[in-house]
Amino acid sequence: MGQDQVLICDRNPERADEFAQTADAMGYQAHMWPEGPDEPAGGHTPQLILLACDQSNPDWSEIQERLQQTYPDSRIVHIASPEPGAESVSDPDELKSLLNAAATDPGGTALAEAANPDMCALWAAVHQVAPSNVTVLITGETGSGKEVVARRVHEQSSRAHKPFVAINCAAIPPELLESELFGHEKGAFTGALKRRIGRFERANHGTLFLDEIGDMPLPMQVKLLRALQDRRIERVGGSGEIEVDVRIIAATHCDLTQAIRKGEFREDLFYRLNVFPLAVPPLRQRPEDIENLVSCLTARIEQDSSRAVQLSAGALARLQKYSWPGNVRELANLLEHLSVLYPGQVIEAEDLPPQFGNYARDPVPARDRLPNEILRSSDGLCLDQDPVLPQHGVDLPDYLAQREMAMIRQSLNLTDGVVAKAAKLLNLRRTTLVEKMRKYDIKKE
Repeated sequence: MGQDQVLICDRNPERADEFAQTADAMGYQAHMWPEGPDEPAGGHTPQLILLACDQSNPDWSEIQERLQQTYPDSRIVHIASPEPGAESVSDPDELKSLLNAAATDPGGTALAEAANPDMCALWAAVHQVAPSNVTVLITGETGSGKEVVARRVHEQSSRAHKPFVAINCAAIPPELLESELFGHEKGAFTGALKRRIGRFERANHGTLFLDEIGDMPLPMQVKLLRALQDRRIERVGGSGEIEVDVRIIAATHCDLTQAIRKGEFREDLFYRLNVFPLAVPPLRQRPEDIENLVSCLTARIEQDSSRAVQLSAGALARLQKYSWPGNVRELANLLEHLSVLYPGQVIEAEDLPPQFGNYARDPVPARDRLPNEILRSSDGLCLDQDPVLPQHGVDLPDYLAQREMAMIRQSLNLTDGVVAKAAKLLNLRRTTLVEKMRKYDIKKE
């Protein structure tokens, strides 16, 4: 996504905070209702709007109409959508999946402008298969960009204007996976308080992306195979079949042929999915693409956070020699990390973390730290007490940073990790607190 604004319209504060945390972690600047949809920070148009469509927003349809008028170019994705076929997310993992493709491949250019012959051949194959409706099976290591490839197939197909619905088969408990895929009727099981539309129905006339299909339990594989063969599904607790028109794209990091030999994956399902295979090469096999990836990813970081990142020739050479077990996702995370440590600086080889073959310099000298007792207060802040300056002096920036970190941790503890509430205690905007948490590497408990 080009712009960094995500607007979350959800009056359920805990759920909204979870979605905001996910968006922030992916490098976007999240703004929350009721800070308003009218004017996100900086006056920018949000690239993505998350709109709750359940009981937390009973007037969601009116809000949607208002948002569409205010932001005609923004993409609206529903939270817990009641509408079949509407693009929606139901949990932070789905939002992460939605944003992950952009984080891995900003603007769709980082992987498309590949120098590696294998990647060039992959994009040629995507261009060839996209216009058809055949099932595609994408293989590749975790973080290599399988969902980027899946979205590119969808975007170049005749279904591009219809929903692209993704589900991570490994992230959902086995007992809930059937309901997630096929939906359920009210009263189908304990806790089924209303009808739920499954991913197949949401993706009707569009594309269903089954990520990590190799981790799907065997009993569920049987039901999936039947749905693919018959192009019909039945909701859990339902009494009738529902016809669906869905293009299937599956992906896995597993060796499915080996899983078949072990009895962990059905051979008939494999042949049903493996109509047009696409293999995404790991980053370590295409070092010639790293320079272009770094250029695209750093441009996105600068656009999103105004933190300029520039690598020296020596640092770039180190990255090209690294094995990249986390692939493109690991590279994106590294550049985000460096942008926080050395904003506006040229990153030299010695600035890289130790796994790149050297020792990183300390961006914040830690000289003469004050004793922990000065930082702790059981009664809250004592503003009428002046801190005592040690005779040998003190590193004032480090001291203030330690005090700030202590207050942030206390505010998170007092609010059970709800960042929006912690920000109110500190009289900060939520986005400002998120930036400080990222700066100090403070995680929610």
